[in-house]
Amino acid sequence: MTESDDFNALAAFELRQELGHDHVYTLPAEKDLLDAAPAHAEGGLLFAEDLTFSELTRRFEGGARLVEFPADSGPDRQAGMSDHVMPLFVVTRAGELQAVTTRHQRRAAPGDTTVCLTGGPS
Repeated sequence: MTESDDFNALAAFELRQELGHDHVYTLPAEKDLLDAAPAHAEGGLLFAEDLTFSELTRRFEGGARLVEFPADSGPDRQAGMSDHVMPLFVVTRAGELQAVTTRHQRRAAPGDTTVCLTGGPS
């Protein structure tokens, strides 16, 4: 993850050749900076379609931080999280890291932990 969408697209393409499409994810590209990649070159997009590198940077500069929530005590127990609490990853009880993507909204099971982006300007 760099601030260059072009570099990220090239790196992701190369990594997919080695690791497979299901194992490489990118942040969404800035809409006005990069033309959409061809469908055969696309992989999974991390988090949410509007959470670009510059948006993440803006949020962290505005005070956002990463917070862990156990599955049984997260905000509203993982359902209906506000815009100020965005799930990014689920760490399973077995230690597996599962990324939240635009295609797969991961749900934490008992014993799992959700890593969320909290705070900052929305």
